[in-house]
Amino acid sequence: MRTALAALLALAPALLHAQAPARHFTLPDGLRLSLREDPARTLFRVHLRVALHPGDIPPGQEGLLQLALRMMDRGQAGHLGPTAFDRLLDEGGIQLTRHLSARAITWELVCRNRDQDRALGLLADRILRPVLDPEALETERLACWQAETQALATPHGALERALRLGGPPAPTELGLGRLSFANLETFLGRILRPDRAVLALEGDLGLEQAKALVLLSFGTWTAPPATPQIAPSAPPGAGSPPANRHVPGMVPRVEAAAPPPAGLAPALRDLARLWLAGCPPLAPYWLPPAPGGSLRLRANPPAGSPASAAQTALQAQLAQILAAGVTTAGLDQAKAAWAGTRQLRTLHPEAQLDADIRDLLGDDAQPEAVAAVTPDQLQAALRQWLAPSNLRWARVTP
Repeated sequence: MRTALAALLALAPALLHAQAPARHFTLPDGLRLSLREDPARTLFRVHLRVALHPGDIPPGQEGLLQLALRMMDRGQAGHLGPTAFDRLLDEGGIQLTRHLSARAITWELVCRNRDQDRALGLLADRILRPVLDPEALETERLACWQAETQALATPHGALERALRLGGPPAPTELGLGRLSFANLETFLGRILRPDRAVLALEGDLGLEQAKALVLLSFGTWTAPPATPQIAPSAPPGAGSPPANRHVPGMVPRVEAAAPPPAGLAPALRDLARLWLAGCPPLAPYWLPPAPGGSLRLRANPPAGSPASAAQTALQAQLAQILAAGVTTAGLDQAKAAWAGTRQLRTLHPEAQLDADIRDLLGDDAQPEAVAAVTPDQLQAALRQWLAPSNLRWARVTP
């Protein structure tokens, strides 16, 4: 088994580099770029990720990020109004989407290789040259709160907010009501900076062509002096009671979420997640990880029992798993699963671009680091990840 695992881990880099390896470089303004040149691709793909910091959203202004992004969509992008901007995307067959997580905003762009200049220019207009419309503020403020109340009325939305899974602070009616037009402009100026951004490109273009293309579109992006960060609100501690949510028609249950511990090495993070996913005692409780990588577990109480009974049973199960420890065989299985997963991402361009960004940021596990992990190291990582102080609980009742 160990011989086969060593061969698989040794083969992983060779299979990955059957593609042209990604090349990284940094522009003078601090914008970091990753290029994966692939002449076989008929489509040009771009991921632009802008990092969010814990102090970006001041306490009491929950909803600042969501409202600011809605105002960007409703405002001008350079000299283009929202209707003209969308029409150019449609006419060029350009797909532009946006995703939010607790740590970043990501814009994803897909177009034909021949439209690289046009597509990247439109993306730059959206990010570098947003012009907000003050007359749209009240309409978008109301729409933002309506979207939040609709999400809270669904089981998934209620649990997501109760467990604070993978996203920025959820809007509140009070927080949205406090926001002024100046708050939105100041916030966008604070976060839309080249030294916070990573740009990953994939398609039929070489290194010098990519540099010229990026400089043409993003060359005027400058980083103003950084503003002082506001101390974020402290999250609830280990002794905080579980969040309770009443969702009509939903089966009573308890859910737990555990975000990845800060500073956990990428190899340990990936192996811990795979080891837990393959742990038979956890199979009845396991849920797919949330955006941002938080582990998720679910337990249903026995008929006639309160939800607290399910939480107690799940806590006891986690304690037993940690007490049993990590065996060499279990670690080898997690390493084999990691190697297989790493091969699969080469078949999915979007996953490969995300991996290129993580690699550029030093957040992507490497084969040699995975191979070096010992059972004791993985056990320590699991104890840190599943520590009571790192678990968030939510109880749902009909």
